[in-house]
Amino acid sequence: MGHHQSMDNKTLVITIQIRLEKADAEMAAQNWKEANKLLKQALVELGDRYVRSDTIDDSGMKLIDADILEEEGKIDRAARVRRRILAERLEMLKSKTP
Repeated sequence: MGHHQSMDNKTLVITIQIRLEKADAEMAAQNWKEANKLLKQALVELGDRYVRSDTIDDSGMKLIDADILEEEGKIDRAARVRRRILAERLEMLKSKTP
């Protein structure tokens, strides 16, 4: 997936949106492992492209919490945390994308 750096922000927004919808479908089906995998992938793809210079982003700490939840076998809670972070970061990217 090394090609995502060349992707423009509009394309990235659409790509992440699709991943989020797929993850939502998996979560609705309580397929937490697959949802988690999709969310992790999308977070990696998004990288730090959403960051704005005027924004304080503490979501990295929340991702550590998600990792801990997953290690403890609370994969459903981990997926919910990651989903919230991805949605927030997607909104930040949208707000900086003309």
